[in-house]
Amino acid sequence: ARPGPSLYWFSQTIGFGRGLKTAIRAIAAAQSQPHLYLRGTPAKGFAEELKAVAAEHGVGARLHFLEPALPDDLERLAAGFDLGYSGEEGVEINRQYALGNKVFSYLLGGVPCLASATPAHLALAEQLGDAMAIFPVGDVSALAALIDSFLLAPGRLAKARQDAWQLGQSRFNWEREAGRLVA
Repeated sequence: ARPGPSLYWFSQTIGFGRGLKTAIRAIAAAQSQPHLYLRGTPAKGFAEELKAVAAEHGVGARLHFLEPALPDDLERLAAGFDLGYSGEEGVEINRQYALGNKVFSYLLGGVPCLASATPAHLALAEQLGDAMAIFPVGDVSALAALIDSFLLAPGRLAKARQDAWQLGQSRFNWEREAGRLVA
């Protein structure tokens, strides 16, 4: 059973600079009342900080921390959620110009990604259509509106999920890209 309506994020470390406070504030503002699921190991004191932000915005019961998972399980686990999240704040230069693995795991799991407007996300979004939607870095209202634009429109969400899955199978996966890299 799917935990919808849901926004999902994962990393080895649940920490600063990843737009997680923005996501908490956005789920509080979204009419669709989504839950936010975070998978990974929280940095020291950060889970408490996120729980405090969630409580302050009245969504403490909709913030969930999930155990870390093995890399081979990430796509399967992501597939159970409605939307993926990559809210990089772009504080570190590599977070501006490099794409995180999570974006591709979302695609392989058939999960559309809501991503902050970093240069890397903007460049990829041009190729993904509705499988990736962009919001300005740190813009809570824009993120909440994006969440609702999918979760309150089941047809759009279903099409975006299908598009994400197709892109993950046909182009954005290691099996397809490995040959190009080796060549």
